[in-house]
Amino acid sequence: MAQETERREFLARALLLAGGAAVTSELSACRAKTREELTDLSAVAAVTAMRKGDIKAEDYARALLDRAQRLESLNAFRTLDRKTVL
Repeated sequence: MAQETERREFLARALLLAGGAAVTSELSACRAKTREELTDLSAVAAVTAMRKGDIKAEDYARALLDRAQRLESLNAFRTLDRKTVL
């Protein structure tokens, strides 16, 4: 049981490191991104950029909300309260 836990921890850490390496180039370009370009970031890249202070969580949320509004015809959300999200 302990070996399985250690294996899971190892795999989780390896995935985090691999994800960080994969988004390095993506993050270097995100400093001057428009709202449309922010929605192109993966979730890992967005969180990493927020932690580094490259983007603000509110800007990212606004970009995602704007995109959801533009694609409203897809009916992806039953309700989406912009004010609550922000």
